[in-house]
Amino acid sequence: MSAAVIAERLGDIEGQARHSDEAYAAFAAVGDEQGLADALRERGKTASARGDVVQQDAIYAELAELAERIGDHWNGAIALNNLGDAASQSGDWERAVELCGRSSALRRELGDEWGMALALCNVAFAESQLGRLSSAASSLRVALDTSMKIDAKTVVSFCLDVSVELAVAQGRMHEAARLAGAASRLLEELGSVQGSFEGAWFERAVESIRESLGADAEAEIRRGRELSLDEAAAVALAATADLD
Repeated sequence: MSAAVIAERLGDIEGQARHSDEAYAAFAAVGDEQGLADALRERGKTASARGDVVQQDAIYAELAELAERIGDHWNGAIALNNLGDAASQSGDWERAVELCGRSSALRRELGDEWGMALALCNVAFAESQLGRLSSAASSLRVALDTSMKIDAKTVVSFCLDVSVELAVAQGRMHEAARLAGAASRLLEELGSVQGSFEGAWFERAVESIRESLGADAEAEIRRGRELSLDEAAAVALAATADLD
């Protein structure tokens, strides 16, 4: 298992796949279900890195079932959040809310604030797509407050993305533009890139902002890029305040 984790950190996807498959076979041979769960987690991460959605979903579904049976809440929460993320990408928003909500609850029980906030942000995004803006705002505020408190900038970045969606849904285009600018700058600072699904959604939101604000859009986006992280979070919270 350690070899699979090391290979992942080195960006060696084929090595990660080989080691996680070998670990899975070894644990299966001796009937070690906890070992199997850990190996499935690494196999799921490998399938995700390869972009193999079908295999990824099958692996995480197997992991979710096994983890529930043996009481492994950690691996179960990981599986549920990944299955929920896949449901979002296929447009099954109700399933995404249910699975990511369960993941968030498990992470909260484990004291894992980072994972809880990430899963809850996924819930907020799915709720926004269902038009449940008040629920989405409530989920987002908890996720954003928590991720800011623990300095989880990767999760904060996703929270800012979702706050753009909520601002656009309310027609608060000036706030949406500033939030889009802040989210873009934070992503650059993290040296990260959005996935194809997230990136496409974000670009559609920005296009809506530009269509609404016209020549003012770029100026507002630039203002957003100049905000500190605390200021950007304050704008996101203010933009959802009327949804209580």
